[in-house]
Amino acid sequence: LKDKLKNQIPGKDLEESSTYFRNFKKRIILSEISQNGLNDMYEYSILPEFYDYMDIKAPKTKNDTSDYIKKLLDRNKNGYKGGLANYWFINEIITSKVIGTIGLVGIDIENKNAEIGYGLSPAYWGSGMIFEALWLIIKYSFEKFKLENIHAEFDLHNLRTISVLKAVGFEENKG
Repeated sequence: LKDKLKNQIPGKDLEESSTYFRNFKKRIILSEISQNGLNDMYEYSILPEFYDYMDIKAPKTKNDTSDYIKKLLDRNKNGYKGGLANYWFINEIITSKVIGTIGLVGIDIENKNAEIGYGLSPAYWGSGMIFEALWLIIKYSFEKFKLENIHAEFDLHNLRTISVLKAVGFEENKG
C-alpha cells in the first residue's frame, strides 16, 4: 500500500486534459515533494501572513525551508499521525511554480479515514486554486483508496479555510 501511495499523484489521470469536470478549467497540478521546489516554497513560506493560523514557526533561512521539505519527505516515507502520509506540491500550470503543499496524514486504510492539510501561498488566496487541489485529493482518496472519511483540523478563526472546506463538501463535526 505504501508503494501504491507513493507512486500515484492525484490528478495524474487528468494530466492531458485542460479541464476537470463540466469544463472547469484546470489551473494547478500536483507533483512529488522534492528539493527541486525549494526556491518557490521558500519564497512564499517566509511571508508572515502565511502563518496567520498555524502553530509552526516561519523559516528564517532557505536551509530552514529545506529542512521542512526533508520533514515532509520523512513523513511520506515513515508515516505521520498514526498512519501513512503523503504530501504533494501544488504547482500553478502556467508558470510551473510551486505555490503550496497539500497532504494526507494518518491514512488508515482499515478504518477508511485520513486527515487532510494544506498550505497555499498568500499570493493565491481567494483564487480558487486550493479548491482545485482539495477536489483532486478528495477524488483520489475516495476513488483510489476507498476512504470514507477525511477530516481537517484548523483554527476556528480561519474563515477562508472553513469556507473552502465547506465548498468541497466537508461538514462541521459538532461532536
